[in-house]
Amino acid sequence: MSRRSSRLQAKQQPQPSQTDSPQETQIIQAKKRKTAQDVKKRKEEKVIKKHQYEIREIYAPKLQEFAYVTDGACSEEDILRMELIILKLLDLCILAIDSLEFQYRILAAAALCHFTSLEVVKKASGLEWDNISECVDWMVPFVSTVKSTSPVKLKVFKKISMEDRHNIQTHTNYLAMLDEVNYMNTFRKGGQLSPVCNGGIMTPPKSTEKPPGKR
Repeated sequence: MSRRSSRLQAKQQPQPSQTDSPQETQIIQAKKRKTAQDVKKRKEEKVIKKHQYEIREIYAPKLQEFAYVTDGACSEEDILRMELIILKLLDLCILAIDSLEFQYRILAAAALCHFTSLEVVKKASGLEWDNISECVDWMVPFVSTVKSTSPVKLKVFKKISMEDRHNIQTHTNYLAMLDEVNYMNTFRKGGQLSPVCNGGIMTPPKSTEKPPGKR
């Protein structure tokens, strides 16, 4: 047998390794298990955070979370009441054909400006006063009409439980409210349906004052 073949056989044979004690073996195995568990835990945490972000994008935060953030300044009922008023204002505004002159975000920002402040509108929409001033002024009669109209009361049915009361629909007479807005606009703009005669009672001219050829 050549030296080369003997060297190959020597390499292929398992080398005698220093045997670890049972305690060291257990420690090594425990570290491996802990490392595997830590890796698995990190992966699960990443998946959970990803799902939380996706849920936040799909589902709006709960109402009680908004009330908690205000630190008692607003209750859940106050938030719902103000939300309904703003939505009713927007519903009334989009019934007017003049609303087509404004973008939806301008309408929403102007409605929010009437019930909050300009600083809040800037933070929420990123719009400046120059962007919404015209729409805010146009919305004044709509706001007055909505504030003067009493809210529609939700009917109570014995057969419907409290959990299903949100399915009960209410009806608001928006056409009558729109007529009131148009009536207010006639005074705001100073417009009149027909010109007023400033010459008193109109009388025909005398026969001697008629132009020639028409006697």
